[in-house]
Amino acid sequence: MASGTYQMNTESAKALSIQMNKAMDTYELGIQMMNKALTTLASEWTGKFAESFINNMTPFLKKAQSDCVQARAWKQQLDKQVAEQEELSNRAVAN
Repeated sequence: MASGTYQMNTESAKALSIQMNKAMDTYELGIQMMNKALTTLASEWTGKFAESFINNMTPFLKKAQSDCVQARAWKQQLDKQVAEQEELSNRAVAN
């Protein structure tokens, strides 16, 4: 029974990993689009509002990019641990 429970957890972790990849890809695409929009605005807008908006959004987008990089690193570590546990489980079943 423990093996069946572990297998279910491994499969759940794999499914979560796929969903996390999709979410992070979408998040990164959003960041890229916002960066492109800010670049366009910076070339077309003038005045204090435009300057303030761009100055306030730029650090937010940089932080979002940094958070995404950290999340991907964490997810890669999780994927590695799941793969290692699965390999150990497969070896135990084979023996």
